[in-house]
Amino acid sequence: MQTLKNYKLWFLGLTLVTISFPTLATNLEIDSINRESVITSQNNNTSNQQQLDRQMLLEMLGKPPKGGPPRGDDFCVIAPNKVNYLSWSENPLFIWQGNATKIEIFSEDDSSEPIWSHNLTSQEQQQQRISYQRETTLEPDKIYYLVIYPNEQTEILAEDRIPFKIMPIDEQRNEITANLENLTTAEEKIYYFYEKNLYLDAVREFVLSSEKEEEIDKLRNQFCQRQANN
Repeated sequence: MQTLKNYKLWFLGLTLVTISFPTLATNLEIDSINRESVITSQNNNTSNQQQLDRQMLLEMLGKPPKGGPPRGDDFCVIAPNKVNYLSWSENPLFIWQGNATKIEIFSEDDSSEPIWSHNLTSQEQQQQRISYQRETTLEPDKIYYLVIYPNEQTEILAEDRIPFKIMPIDEQRNEITANLENLTTAEEKIYYFYEKNLYLDAVREFVLSSEKEEEIDKLRNQFCQRQANN
């Protein structure tokens, strides 16, 4: 009797499993579809959030600093500028608005001869930006002067020389370097640089991480238009 009872229980269980299997399969398919929908929704939300973050960062970076008057012509330098001149990166990015043909960097120690003189290529002139390109790195805790020659000018006024400085190798720099390693997105790094008053590096990260030239143009136009209205 015990054996028969066990058999009936086994058969009943098998029947229930057989009857329930199509429903179980359907449920699994639905769960799979729902899971894909959730993942897609999460990806869309992440993309939307990233877009909102970059719009917010664009608004922040597009505000010119107080005390940085325009040059008085159609030429506008965004980074570096005479207020935000400190750079964590040893390969700073120089970005401007206007026609330029040549760029030079002078050392504070010897301002008569440039340590770097570069004739801008047609692409660089169109993009209106360039990163420091030289095998010799810029020395930390040393002041340099950026000179951008617009409209094929060969001379420039002394007050149009823009100073900038590479951060010294100290505890603060080491702390920033360590913290950057814990940041996973470009947007986090941009905001972090901005909070640390490292505008050059915030702009550099924004430009290098941008996938659209239009986004960089918006930054350039917003900064220079606001500066002209100061």
